[in-house]
Amino acid sequence: MDPAIVDRRTTHLPGVDEAGLPVRTMSIAGLEGRLATRVLSKDMSGPATRIAKFEGSWGSGATGAFTADVSVLVLNGRLRIGAQSIGQYDFAHIPQRCMVPGIRAEDGTMALLLTTAPFSYDTTSGGMAGAVEIVRATEIPWEAQPCQEGRFVKRLASTRQGDSWLSGSVDWSGDDGPWHRHAVAEEMVLLDGELTISELDGRGPQTHTYLPGGYVWRPAGILHAGPGSSAEGKAIAFHHTSGVLETEWVDEQSMPVPSTDQGQNEPDSHAES
Repeated sequence: MDPAIVDRRTTHLPGVDEAGLPVRTMSIAGLEGRLATRVLSKDMSGPATRIAKFEGSWGSGATGAFTADVSVLVLNGRLRIGAQSIGQYDFAHIPQRCMVPGIRAEDGTMALLLTTAPFSYDTTSGGMAGAVEIVRATEIPWEAQPCQEGRFVKRLASTRQGDSWLSGSVDWSGDDGPWHRHAVAEEMVLLDGELTISELDGRGPQTHTYLPGGYVWRPAGILHAGPGSSAEGKAIAFHHTSGVLETEWVDEQSMPVPSTDQGQNEPDSHAES
């Protein structure tokens, strides 16, 4: 399945292999150069997530504003936004109509590109004075993940697009831990290592193993990362939610079970601390 032709609002997209997706050339009006992109998922109302390779002298030295919200996670290479240069796993969020004093990428830079709509770089009509949010991953500490020994998070940003963070897993097994779910959709791209994630989406347990470039778009409410999930050695992934991140932990012993007279029991859960 080509994720570029399905609507992620109504589709669960587990186990997507970025390397097997078609490459699409993308030009952005107002910017020099081209992008070689692979669409990881797309909302047919406009938002999309892509892996992009910046070719040639991509960008512009002119001050301008994007016509949609744009978030970028650098995978390798360098991206310069005004006077600031960001590198591997650094994150930038550029709000719609926020004035940017030029943007330029080194040839061959790879990045994850999250956008809220088709967009251009407008250098003619001005924009709003606002702050571009730049987060350097090396400046953020890893935090231990509650209820999941061996998993850690770096919280990158909370924007009107949603919440973004890095997860790290070190010799982690979910066999003795709880499942969890979110009230909004979540997407994940594996950046390094190997990660196996189990899910419960109404069809019973499903398990997918991700290598770098592996991707999942998971609709709200799907239980995941419970028994059957694991990482051997170290794995790093980028996550983004379509709204405010709230996590509900669900013990396997308290999973809903059918009842002949009362339907299904509610899961016994506790909120993330």
